[in-house]
This record gives sequence, structure tokens and C-alpha cells, in this order.
Amino acid sequence: MSNNITRTFTAAELNEWEMPYEAPPGGTIINDTHAGSTRWATVHKLIFTLPKQPAGTAWQIRYCKAATEYQDQDPWNSSKEVVAELVREVERTVKVWEPVMGPSREG
Repeated sequence: MSNNITRTFTAAELNEWEMPYEAPPGGTIINDTHAGSTRWATVHKLIFTLPKQPAGTAWQIRYCKAATEYQDQDPWNSSKEVVAELVREVERTVKVWEPVMGPSREG
């Protein structure tokens, strides 16, 4: 069982704020990233703050967008409630693989 701090928003409340396309009144959208895909939709993670949000914290929710212009997709997947998770920004060191440069073969 997870001990993460959560808050439940109603879909009506998020729609009234015009989320996920606009920040909530007095809040800020910090990040909106692609998190995956289904056959008909793309899944996104949205990180945002509310007014008087404690410094260094934000809320994270998932929403869906239609994968094509022919799909009619509700961002909240027809759910009446959306559970947000309280998140904080942390710095991490990441190792990556890069191409090895060889001698030039010109001339």
C-alpha cells in the first residue's frame, strides 16, 4: 500500500478551471509530459500548483488526449473524480550512453 499524499479533484472542478489546457486560477502549470499511448489516446502527466501551494510542492495528475483528430476524448476518461498525487522536485544524476567519436575519414 502506498503512503503517497493524494487529493481528489472532481472532473467538473478541473473542467471549470479549463484544465488540462489552462492553469487553475492563481496556480501554475509546471510541466506537461507525454507518459504513454493507447490505441486511441495519448496519456499525459500534468504537474501544477494551486494558490498558496507550499513551496517546493505541486500536484500531479494524468489526463488523456485524442490520438487523432477523429477521436472524441474526455481528458479524465469519463471519470467523475481525478486523484492527484503530491510531488516535489528533486535533483538526480543520470547516466546516458553517447556515440563514440572516431577519427575523421575525410580526404
